[in-house]
Amino acid sequence: MAPGLFAYEALANFNALLTSADPYKNPFINPGFKDCWLVTYNWSLYDKLKYLLTHRAVAYEYAHKGYYASIKYNNKNYAAHILMSNLKRIS
Repeated sequence: MAPGLFAYEALANFNALLTSADPYKNPFINPGFKDCWLVTYNWSLYDKLKYLLTHRAVAYEYAHKGYYASIKYNNKNYAAHILMSNLKRIS
């Protein structure tokens, strides 16, 4: 499972993100986003949310990492670079 547009919008707005998208198991997630969110499944949602709410420094750290990864990788210049490298690779 990969994060959707809403998840990337949340990261770009300096939020700590809880999602089931696991960058260590999904090869389609940009490696730059590893450790930018807290991987959370439905059975652990309460515990992980409680953890972030009681450990504000950890929530800030996730928000900080996600924000800067979002700035670096979610822009038109990076998308153009990836597109051109893929086009060069297949031609």
